[in-house]
Amino acid sequence: MTTLLLLRHGTSVNNTERRFSGQFDTPLTEQGRLQAAEAGEYILKSFPVTAVYASDLTRARDTVTPVAQALGLPVTLDPALREVDLGDFTNQPI
Repeated sequence: MTTLLLLRHGTSVNNTERRFSGQFDTPLTEQGRLQAAEAGEYILKSFPVTAVYASDLTRARDTVTPVAQALGLPVTLDPALREVDLGDFTNQPI
């Protein structure tokens, strides 16, 4: 049986500024980087992972990289995994 783990990106700059992100490429905050590291440690201890996929957006890539490194796996980046396009709402205040 295959198990699929979904990991949301860590806290991004747009999260702290209360802005809609959509496909806007906003980076992680320092807190978001710590969250990613903690997620990597937890997943390493808890699940047998054989592949890692992520959106090509910076916040997703930077969240999953510590996880993949802890597991010794490459990251496959795929733009099809991006969040929905929010059109005129992209990068606007909530």
